Amino acid sequence: MSIVTVQLGQCGNQLGASVLDALADEWGRAKSPLVRQAIRETFFQEVPGKSREKDQPFFQERERWKGGERDGQSELPSPEEDRERVARAVLIDMEPKVVRACLRKHTQGCTAVNSREREKRLRWRYNPRSSFCQQSGSANNWAHGFYKHGPAVEAQLLEKLKVQLEACERLDGILLVQSLAGGTGSGLGAFVTQLLRDSLPTTPIVNVCVWPFASGEVAVQSYNAALSVAAAYEDSDAVLLFENDRFGRLAQQTAETQGGTHIQQPVSRTTASFHSLNRKMAEHTLPMILPDGAASPVGFPGGPGPLRAAVRHLCSHPAYKMVTSRVVPQVRDGALSFSEESWSGLVRRLQGMYRRHSVVDLEHGDPVVEFAGGKEEGGACPSVWEGMRTGGNVGIAGSLYVRGDDWWEAPVETFGHQRNWSALALDPLQIHGSSHNFRGHRRSAALLSNCQSCLPPLQCTSRRAFEMLSVGAHLHLFEAHGLEQDEMWAALQAVDQIALSYQSLPFS
Repeated sequence: MSIVTVQLGQCGNQLGASVLDALADEWGRAKSPLVRQAIRETFFQEVPGKSREKDQPFFQERERWKGGERDGQSELPSPEEDRERVARAVLIDMEPKVVRACLRKHTQGCTAVNSREREKRLRWRYNPRSSFCQQSGSANNWAHGFYKHGPAVEAQLLEKLKVQLEACERLDGILLVQSLAGGTGSGLGAFVTQLLRDSLPTTPIVNVCVWPFASGEVAVQSYNAALSVAAAYEDSDAVLLFENDRFGRLAQQTAETQGGTHIQQPVSRTTASFHSLNRKMAEHTLPMILPDGAASPVGFPGGPGPLRAAVRHLCSHPAYKMVTSRVVPQVRDGALSFSEESWSGLVRRLQGMYRRHSVVDLEHGDPVVEFAGGKEEGGACPSVWEGMRTGGNVGIAGSLYVRGDDWWEAPVETFGHQRNWSALALDPLQIHGSSHNFRGHRRSAALLSNCQSCLPPLQCTSRRAFEMLSVGAHLHLFEAHGLEQDEMWAALQAVDQIALSYQSLPFS
């Protein structure tokens, strides 16, 4: 099985590279040869052409063995595992800077394998022929990306996508990574999603969407986000939503927690670097796509892959496609070797995060602290924030992944309690287990849930966009590229309907 990653815009390309780097790390941590093989074959392919044997790390290592330099190794690594791989990815941007940076960073592959360490990284790189960029940019305008750039580059993009798709023996799905604030990720991202849906009507498409900071610099980001969500609901099977404000809070906590005290200051683009944001978002993407046997048996030829299995369970109803990811434990950088959690503690903390609509493990914390501007920001949408403080969380479906040496001992029964799930859900919770040590933790748990946690960004952004549109603010920028006012109203009404569907989920 194979998963093709499509990276769009500056944010999409940087986050996509972080996801592939995280997969390379998990390959190094995997103890099972089947899991290592599954990661290699799902996300990477062999480098086209043959390189000289003496330049390959396996053959270099073999020569060292012949000379007696074994560095304590008990066995020689296999040439299959040491072979460099090319990512099954297409890089797209209307500006060349980020695409060139991604290609340059990964041209020679990731960090070379260190034979004296158990934890290795898969050596991989991008194929420059699977990249597309221009010099024009998209002016932070959804209509510019969708109506101007999309039709102009359609044939070239289809050719790039076709090459990657035809290299897959069995396609598990497509992971499309984009931001919702600018023009390329949002507008061209919607156009590419539409192209893929028309070409592959039965293939699962998951849009990994990064929601902009509430205090973002793009004046029309509410328009862009609303148009993107409305378009994704038409053509995508699932939307994995990452909010910059929430994940900025998470990145800040794991980097700056000292003495067990959580820093409660508002998060902005300056307090959390884009690198740390992308790394945390990548870690929260992996539960949906990691082929470690948790979602389906590794190497089983007839079963669905991890992405298809997740989409099939989580987003079977067309009115509910918003997925939230939560992962524990959340350990401060550099403290992994000193941390170990019990299964009961992990499950309890994950349950608390779910009930509080939180992705940050702040026990008994106020969820408003996850958002930029703190409580003052909540003033724009008082009903949303008040509901987060006083109400619970209702979901339509959830997938719980427990990973570790003794995963079968995790007390997961309480997660299926009826109060967590809507009365509409027939089979709300699926539980998956794997002995893989995810992120190097002896025990870890992750929850993918289709639940009401998407309401704050949807309702707040919709409200801001309606206020702007009611006075015609910035509308001429979109009309100049072919977007009619009626289309904007229709998109905002579609987002409102999505929010209403989640808000109306009945308790069991």
